[in-house]
Amino acid sequence: MGSRKRIAGAGLQDDCWEYVLSKLLNNLNVENRNHYLETLSLVSKQLLDVTNRSVHSVTLIYNPSSFSRLFQRFPNLTSLDLSCFRGDTNILLSRIPRSVSLSRLTSLNLSNHPTFPTLGLQTILKNTKSTLTSLTCSNIGSLYHTDISFIADSFPFLQQLDISYPKIITNDSDNYNNALKLLTQKLSKLRKVNLSGHFYVNDSTFFLLCMNCVFLQELVMFQCHLLSHDGLASAICQRPTLNSFSLTCRKDISSYSIDSLLSLKRLTCLDLSFSLITDELLCLLALEALPLRKLVLRKCFGHTNAGISYLLSRCRSLQHLDLQNFESKYLNVQSFMDLCVFLGDLVSINLNGCDKLNNAALFALLKNCPLLTEIHMESTKIGIGSRPSAVDLVVYHQVKSLHLAYNSQLQDEDITMFSFMFPNMQLLDLSSCDDICIELL
Repeated sequence: MGSRKRIAGAGLQDDCWEYVLSKLLNNLNVENRNHYLETLSLVSKQLLDVTNRSVHSVTLIYNPSSFSRLFQRFPNLTSLDLSCFRGDTNILLSRIPRSVSLSRLTSLNLSNHPTFPTLGLQTILKNTKSTLTSLTCSNIGSLYHTDISFIADSFPFLQQLDISYPKIITNDSDNYNNALKLLTQKLSKLRKVNLSGHFYVNDSTFFLLCMNCVFLQELVMFQCHLLSHDGLASAICQRPTLNSFSLTCRKDISSYSIDSLLSLKRLTCLDLSFSLITDELLCLLALEALPLRKLVLRKCFGHTNAGISYLLSRCRSLQHLDLQNFESKYLNVQSFMDLCVFLGDLVSINLNGCDKLNNAALFALLKNCPLLTEIHMESTKIGIGSRPSAVDLVVYHQVKSLHLAYNSQLQDEDITMFSFMFPNMQLLDLSSCDDICIELL
């Protein structure tokens, strides 16, 4: 196990502790993982050192007194999230020590800031080349074509790029599209791209993205209003290896577009949020037997319950289903109970805003989906309808997360019932459920 110093009394070396921590924290998300590491770091000086080496991701909110010490404390830090940071990101980034720079970081989140921090990034790029593989810059106040060109020139190893939903885009459409074309030429390693909200993206630019980025697997293109259906179809034909595609179509999809979509034989994730989807499209998707694992039909319109039912009956391997704000005239308790029999592999479901679903819908879901771990049923009718008697209650060990906010009919007895049914619950959201007794929680 090497010659590292032993902790007094325990006799375990650092290597052993690192192995134990890796097993304990392996299945936790970043937030929970860092919470447990912080707690363990208080036990001893040795565990403080071990946990510091186990931290790979940090989310910064406030301006630290010594930013450089952050990298000294966490020597294996590879991911930095500044999306919640309240301060000048240019100044903060310029204070990253030269010994670290961007040579260690592989993931950087700069979302939710007024501008893209070009000056701060230029300062640290003077010292070393970037090894970033993931850059997230969503919801930037002003994103100019010069910022996009800078990204293209500075981060040649990017595999994931999210520059979605800028609040203000340069009003020079030609320079903007030229910058995007430069991006498609220089970032040939891209695998995941999110250009949602870029209303200047045209068919030509999108075509070059699909043609030049040969490793592209995931595309998110919501609210790109200049893209035509035929333009989308021509582009995705260039990249048949796509396994995840997200877009909004407010008009009836052409047959050419449907054929192109059906040609994506590796498609495991399809997100058509806010789109017009016809029963014809749903039936064609069903007949093609695409290997879908995730389906998002949030706030879609134009279909009937027959189309959804046929699609789900043929896609029995779905693990994640999102029907948030689904048209209530097609999703009542009985129709949902009929759909549940097709969802045996489901792991998570989002039914927020489906305001006709009550207790019966929840129990049908639990009965038919033995693998279900996460349930979102906010703003529904949970709390209305019969409850099983105490002797008929079933325990569902797999359920870990239950989101029931804005269900005004929930009562204390419901929460008592849930505490018995879901003994392994890790998250229970009862926000704005006004009739729940606070002492009970």
